Amino acid sequence: MNDLFILIILQIFGFALIFIILIRKINKSQNYNAIIDKVKLELSSIMVEINHTTEQNIRLIEDKINSLSNLLSNADKKINILKRETAKHEVSNKVYDKILLSKKETSNGNELKPDNTANEVNIQDKAFKLFNEGFSKEIIAGKLGVTIGEIELIISLKNRR
Repeated sequence: MNDLFILIILQIFGFALIFIILIRKINKSQNYNAIIDKVKLELSSIMVEINHTTEQNIRLIEDKINSLSNLLSNADKKINILKRETAKHEVSNKVYDKILLSKKETSNGNELKPDNTANEVNIQDKAFKLFNEGFSKEIIAGKLGVTIGEIELIISLKNRR
């Protein structure tokens, strides 16, 4: 009976030992799960922050792209306007050159040239008067039969006085 009693105590002690070992393993596995859960929470919060920051950066980039697109469209519009104005200016220069040539051709054969100094003073007065009335230098040059450079010179000399 003594042997049986010792055997029962040994079995109870063995079961207790196995029970303690199993409890420790279960606690460790639960701690690992808790750690894994914490890591998962931290990773998900980091991902949320990264997504938020990425969305902000994308919004900023899209805003900059839109503003650059607007600037480019404005620049294109201004370039087109400049091209049209340049074309108009070229056409008007050609017309005035034709008028000037035709005027010189008609005046070369039919008229006697008067005194140059009186004619120059008269042209200067007319040029300055037309300029003050708001006519462009090209139009004045075409009307008076002189070059644009001469008109610019006359105007700059009159303005200095």
